[in-house]
Amino acid sequence: MNSQNVELKRMGSYIGKYRIENLIAAGTFGKVYLVTHNNKKYAIKEMIEPTKISHKLQMENEINVLAGMNHTNIVKLYEVIR
Repeated sequence: MNSQNVELKRMGSYIGKYRIENLIAAGTFGKVYLVTHNNKKYAIKEMIEPTKISHKLQMENEINVLAGMNHTNIVKLYEVIR
């Protein structure tokens, strides 16, 4: 089964309370999905668990920085699901 078929099987499933609608993008550190909850659209960044300590620190730093941001041109972080 190729990765595209795997992604199609995930459509309609859930990450936490969020229903997966579509894959938006995929990269080295994870995937971004369009999801819905209570008829609102969100994006979820599903990150691959880093194996190196430096990458784990970088990921935690990204989460902390985004959590403190409030700007119209920056995506708002609503929740971290572990």
